[in-house]
Amino acid sequence: SFVQLRANDRTAAFVALSPERQQQVAERYWALADPRPRTVLNEAEVEYHARLAYAALRYVVPQNELGGVDTPRGRIHVRYG
Repeated sequence: SFVQLRANDRTAAFVALSPERQQQVAERYWALADPRPRTVLNEAEVEYHARLAYAALRYVVPQNELGGVDTPRGRIHVRYG
């Protein structure tokens, strides 16, 4: 199944999907990740986007033209907080 694939394989499988199916998979993922599904706000998704924004502002390597989640520290921050 999709969940049993390795991370790189999951990414490739996701990219190969149609845009409509990608949207369905993303919605299902966030629905399952929501710690409080009865609330209007999906706290897990909000936290993820906050981490992305923080990483984009905080972790920049100008000489490599990298920033945000493209840096090792940015990826760590997004994944682990």
